[in-house]
Amino acid sequence: MCHSLRLGSLLTLALARSVIFARSVIFARSVDSTDVTEESWWPPAELADNTTCVTHGFADLSVYRSAVPLPNRYDVANVSAGDVFLPVFADRPLSGAAVDPAVMRAVVFIHGLSGDANSYFCAGAAAVAAWGANASTLSVAPWFGDTQVSAVQWSSSSTAVGEGGDESGGGGRFRRSRAAAASSNATSAFWSDASGSRWLEGGDNSPSPAAYTTSFDALDALVRLLLAGGGIADGGGGGVRYPNLERVVLVGFSAGAQLASRHAFFSPLGSGAAGGGRVRWLAADASSWLYLR
Repeated sequence: MCHSLRLGSLLTLALARSVIFARSVIFARSVDSTDVTEESWWPPAELADNTTCVTHGFADLSVYRSAVPLPNRYDVANVSAGDVFLPVFADRPLSGAAVDPAVMRAVVFIHGLSGDANSYFCAGAAAVAAWGANASTLSVAPWFGDTQVSAVQWSSSSTAVGEGGDESGGGGRFRRSRAAAASSNATSAFWSDASGSRWLEGGDNSPSPAAYTTSFDALDALVRLLLAGGGIADGGGGGVRYPNLERVVLVGFSAGAQLASRHAFFSPLGSGAAGGGRVRWLAADASSWLYLR
């Protein structure tokens, strides 16, 4: 309930465009898809509590899991493009689907220190629906997790799901998602407990591969994908998935607000040239704020 109230209040501001903040090896768990099955240890601890999702009618989150391929930020040797991805939840396909001209905005809900991206996604998507904007809004929640997962583990259930089916229990409000393009051998970027939660400061991912990306770069990759309309659609005559997407709003609460506010200062997407004035940030209740003296 607290997620819904907080995110609902932030979302009202975001969708109304009354948006603030802009500048207009250490493994948590070793992953080997050949001998670790989802049933043996899934879900990761940060995503284990599904109470909020069940409350809002999301019976099976596997159909909302998507993967955003990340660039090799530091040119790490022996790592190919697409070998590392950012895990996200999304209420619509991020690629590989027909054109959806109704979507005009994307709202990215950034979780707090507990890493419960599933709860933020469900509460956020429910708030969008309650606001009456789900037909025109793409809801996304990235996971800056403390556990590394493989692409097979993250998206094996969702890739078999066809476009446009309603999630049982969702009242027909939400659409199933599919994974964005990522190598089948890819592993997720993660920030282990030993990293000191540096993801909320834009910090490097944990080892394997070492120093491959940062949380700022991961957010940039997600936002760029959204600004590009979600990639090329395979059923829409070569057009992008969301040709009318006008704005991306990053919504952060608590530790998520720390990341959002810092990202607003340092991301090149805040400038008119890079982001086209289409990116906004909304942050609330951060325990610390970045400011200039």
